[in-house]
Amino acid sequence: MESKRGFRSAGSLGRGASRFIRFVLLALLLLASIPLAAQSRWKPATGQANKGDCDAASTSAAGPDKAADALEAKGLVGRAAVLAHPKAPKGDEKTLCDDCVVGTIACGETVTGTLQAGDCDLGDGTYVDVYRLELAEAQRVAIHLTSPDFDTFLVVEDTVCLPPDAWAVNDDCPGGGLNSCATVDLPAGTYFILANSYSAAATGMYTLQLSCEEAVSLCEDCVAGEIACGETITGTLDAGDCDLGDGSYVDVYRLELADARRVSINLSSAAFDTYLIVTDTVCTSAVASNDDCPGGGLNSCLTVNLPAGTYFILANSYSGGETGTYTVQVGCGEIVSLCDDCVAGTIACGQAVTGALEAGDCDPGDGTYVDVYRFDQTADQQVSISLTSADFDTYLIVEDAACATTDGVVAYNDDCGDSLDSCLTVSLPAGTWFIFANSYGDGETGAYQLELTWCGCRPEPAAPAAPSPVHGASRVPLDAVLAWNGAVPPAGGEAGARPKILYGADDRLDEYQIGDPELLEAGDSTCALVSRSALQDNGDGTYSLPPLTFGADYLNWVGRPLCGDEPFRDQPIPAFCTGFLVAPDVVATAGHCVGAGDCGSVAFVFGFVMEDAATAVLRVDASQVYFCSGLIASEVAAADWGLIALDRPVPDHAPLRVRTSGIIADGQNVTVIGHPLGLPRKYAGGPSTTVRENGNPFYFQANLDTYGGNSGSAVLDAETLQVEGILVRGNVPDFVEDGGCDRSRVCPDDGCPTWEEATRATAFSGMLPSYSVYLGTTPGGLALAASDLVVSSYRPESLQADTQYYWKVVCSTTCGSAEGPVWTFSTGESAGGVVPGDCNHDGGLNISDAVCVFRYLFLGSGNPLPCGDGTRDDPANLSLLDWQPDGQINLSDGIGLLLYLFQAGAPHCLAAASGETPCCLPIAGCPPTCGG
Repeated sequence: MESKRGFRSAGSLGRGASRFIRFVLLALLLLASIPLAAQSRWKPATGQANKGDCDAASTSAAGPDKAADALEAKGLVGRAAVLAHPKAPKGDEKTLCDDCVVGTIACGETVTGTLQAGDCDLGDGTYVDVYRLELAEAQRVAIHLTSPDFDTFLVVEDTVCLPPDAWAVNDDCPGGGLNSCATVDLPAGTYFILANSYSAAATGMYTLQLSCEEAVSLCEDCVAGEIACGETITGTLDAGDCDLGDGSYVDVYRLELADARRVSINLSSAAFDTYLIVTDTVCTSAVASNDDCPGGGLNSCLTVNLPAGTYFILANSYSGGETGTYTVQVGCGEIVSLCDDCVAGTIACGQAVTGALEAGDCDPGDGTYVDVYRFDQTADQQVSISLTSADFDTYLIVEDAACATTDGVVAYNDDCGDSLDSCLTVSLPAGTWFIFANSYGDGETGAYQLELTWCGCRPEPAAPAAPSPVHGASRVPLDAVLAWNGAVPPAGGEAGARPKILYGADDRLDEYQIGDPELLEAGDSTCALVSRSALQDNGDGTYSLPPLTFGADYLNWVGRPLCGDEPFRDQPIPAFCTGFLVAPDVVATAGHCVGAGDCGSVAFVFGFVMEDAATAVLRVDASQVYFCSGLIASEVAAADWGLIALDRPVPDHAPLRVRTSGIIADGQNVTVIGHPLGLPRKYAGGPSTTVRENGNPFYFQANLDTYGGNSGSAVLDAETLQVEGILVRGNVPDFVEDGGCDRSRVCPDDGCPTWEEATRATAFSGMLPSYSVYLGTTPGGLALAASDLVVSSYRPESLQADTQYYWKVVCSTTCGSAEGPVWTFSTGESAGGVVPGDCNHDGGLNISDAVCVFRYLFLGSGNPLPCGDGTRDDPANLSLLDWQPDGQINLSDGIGLLLYLFQAGAPHCLAAASGETPCCLPIAGCPPTCGG
């Protein structure tokens, strides 16, 4: 319901914060939670947040637990998100809690002031005076703002000073009238009290009064009695009862459960609009909450599975100052297992079922109804699921067979595109799964259709093709690199093993500060995700990235400056997430960075780095910019990952090696490479950066120095540089106030209280193509030479001279394997060689070689050729200089070389056979000038 004067229900959430909520609300049955909070690029929040949610849409963006949000809104924990009155500054150049402070106020003090034209404008046309309050210890602070001239509006802010995140807010005091008051428990620290008007342009005198007393503990000082299963208690909210801090009164009842029970609670009153909250034993975290029961009315009710323990039931009113008699009723029953007791039927691949949500269906504990369908997956494959309804806003959840922890939720979706239907595609191993047909809104009912629209496997493995050396090549160097699928063999072969918050010291380093070539090579595989609309096509084969700096963008978003010594404040920030290459044409990133509808709006830019302390690469060659050709697969849940197919293979950046089985060791040193805050590529690690929590099957935690924008960054084993995970979530806020400016929040290495989370690489690595190479000297004698290669190239350890080799490549994914044909090549007689056509034997091809041929042809024996006996009839010289070939060295060979050099003519026949132009080949009788 809406409160008076347009205020939104404190316990409700807009659809913009909804996508993750059903996932966490399911945990209300289990007393488990995942502390994620949606945030803007800079906006601080409690709990943890996805890194890099600022610009990219996703199918399932993170959001706060609905019950916990309600508790915050009621003033119990954190800042209250109840300032629905549009008070946030909108582009005002002033910094509210710096430039608008008119004085200080202390406990027991009364100050008078005047709102007048020229005062700070809160951004909605209202004037505001700000007072600073310093508390040396935790206090319960009662604040009164009165005026004979205007309708007052009161806000209490902390040092972050970012409406609408407030500790308390009030329009009218309980009992009526246009004055404002609030009572709020505040920890020791600095606060700002905003004396404001409700209406725009209101002016006049006001009085602000503060009184303080010892902070109140709701679950110690406000307990009105005990309540037990099967008991009904009648009570009264009176003036003088405990105040939640939002002007509403509350009575607290203790509930002791000797064993796990399914608890149903009803709070009813004929005198006021009720609000019901259940907290855990520490009274700082909501287990569940409800404003209005399903079906309408102003009473409150909820049903939730509770383990054995102590709980507190808060009998509260929706609006401030409401009083009157109420009844609390508690009923207890056997624990309901959604995946045992609520199964409405089974569903199979390709099947559609119809059903209806109706009163009496299972309630997952959040006031919604749910039908559960069992799905028995016979093989590892991907499944596309849709849930549609013309009657209600659907919500779709997939749970594993355990159906007992929040981690069992493997996927979820609220809206499919712009509709209110739900859809998702998820990779499911063989086994039993449960699909929840649910509604987004409380108490919604109506018909629905649930369909498993497609089951299969993507990507299908493709048979390797396009070998290098080309099939049938001769005189192949003994140090040749074998490649396939059109890959360019790397000059040094493939890479091998090698011996946001800030945690402790800031370990982030720029590109030019890294001396380790293997670490730089890993960084070279990292790309910045940039909004395609932000790229400027220069029309000359280059793109420009926007130059807006970190400091300027932060000031625009937050309205406060960064401190002068904040690292990287003058660097540009065009990126919104990070990705890294895992196959020649596949980038891995966080699932929340690129959703199903975002493919066409994202560019993947390689090489966005700082060349030196002052120079960022903002003009990039078009060859370093790639676009999305499709979303291969993604998940946005406890495991958060996405695989993006690029519009073309990447020839000059090597895919990173990714863990395919097992888990990283506890305490292992790790490194993260990415684009924190959208900055040029940063490397962060250090000897104290290690795996700190490794028990979750979907992700691990490490004390990595990461920020928003790091989402999608590769988290690497610092010793092997193997990808162990994708950075997806972390502690927030990233920044805190320090006097008149903001700086990076610093957490101890032992957490705040937890660390940054990385989805395990094994969540997606099975979908990547891997290659096995077979090599031998007979077509039927091929032996496995290499396996689990992630790049399309392999350097054999030792090839023998003058030997015919046969080889093939097998591509494997979780969908199966595909075998390429058997190819062949032959080697020359030595590791060294010469460049075909190199008449003057200087190791290259140029006009001097044509002059050498013509001089020999026209000046005779005084100018011997470089190989064998120096004559044109020697087989070595014939191989070296016979361009066509026509079996002799003559004028046409010199002309052929000139045509090659100046008119893109045909290469030397040996070069063409080897597949490399120019190339270095051993030629019997010719002293080597290259490759030795």
